[in-house]
Amino acid sequence: MLTRGWLVNDLTHSPFLVSLVPALLMAPQLVFTIAGGEIADRFDRRSVIALGETGLFVIYSALTALVLSGNVEAWHILALTGAHGLIGAIVGPSRQSLISDLVPAEMQRGAIGLSPAIFNVAQITGPAVGGIILATMGPGAAMAFSAILLVPALPLYHSLRSLRVAPQRNRGSVLRNVRDGAGYVAGHHGLRWFMLAGFVMILTVNSWGALFPTLVEDVLHKGAGGLATISIAVGFGALLGSLVGVLLGSRFSERQIEIGSGFVFTAMVGALAMSTSFPLSVLIAAVGACAATVFFVTNMVAMQMMASAEFRGRVISLRFVMFGFNPVGMMAIGALAEVMGVRWALAVFGLAGALLLGAVTLLLRAPEGRAPVAEPVILAPVSGGQDAPEERRVG
Repeated sequence: MLTRGWLVNDLTHSPFLVSLVPALLMAPQLVFTIAGGEIADRFDRRSVIALGETGLFVIYSALTALVLSGNVEAWHILALTGAHGLIGAIVGPSRQSLISDLVPAEMQRGAIGLSPAIFNVAQITGPAVGGIILATMGPGAAMAFSAILLVPALPLYHSLRSLRVAPQRNRGSVLRNVRDGAGYVAGHHGLRWFMLAGFVMILTVNSWGALFPTLVEDVLHKGAGGLATISIAVGFGALLGSLVGVLLGSRFSERQIEIGSGFVFTAMVGALAMSTSFPLSVLIAAVGACAATVFFVTNMVAMQMMASAEFRGRVISLRFVMFGFNPVGMMAIGALAEVMGVRWALAVFGLAGALLLGAVTLLLRAPEGRAPVAEPVILAPVSGGQDAPEERRVG
């Protein structure tokens, strides 16, 4: 993703088109994660994920070939990124809900909260390695390394020996199952509140990263190394946030953590708009990423713990749909940056995020206390795709 954004900026010098790269990655979540949630509750999740990883390898290989041949154009990157987003939207609910298949009920809160740490470690090492390769060997080599590093995922997913919910998977009408999942979320006060709080942040300040390539190049006047540095700082901040979020979850209610971390995030976006120092901007980005991760980890844990096992895949899919609105904010902040400049765009979106989160906090009654474990879950070992004859009740 670092290389794609850099290439589009180099080919077009358009902040709007640069913002389209992450926007197109997330846009399919608006529609296709609904189907992904139904798939997660209907089919073996390991097989769904492995099939998706195969599709990603094809996309990575195509991008590598285009860049190495010298024929890459901006629309190639955007189109293949959209295909990447489509696969991610369909596979995402299976990937996230697989955690509940692997971990007993009494350990799920910590496991769900720590799961983003894996992504955040990759967000540190990826830009670090990618930035060096991009600066020394060029974007083609960076793309090739991405494709090669994806290969071990396939045997790793197939090697999993998971626990699976014993009741029969959904077998009724797809539309009916999707409608039932949406009705379940709409009728659950806690799920509604956390969905709305997350939506506000996604539509506003969570779009800040779309302007990082332009901010680094045109405002802070740093090259590919500068983009890698700020991306690594964001990764470290996010990794710290995934750990801090779990620690705070044992001491404060999810509502308190959600509100506090949300306002810190909006403040950091506003501070980044005012900064003209590259080291200070790196620090601000790290703190903002930490606060953002605490916010979204708390949001994810609360919603998964509130959801019953029967609806968990579909609840997760609706949360992915919420994230699907991120491209709306990304394209809006990119368009505003075209007219007003990057710094003003960040300032406007930081202020909007603070005001909307304040409105949600003041006008809506938030759920108190920690999100409960939805219900005891009956689990059975899975071997070769078949349920074992003996079951045990956990929780």
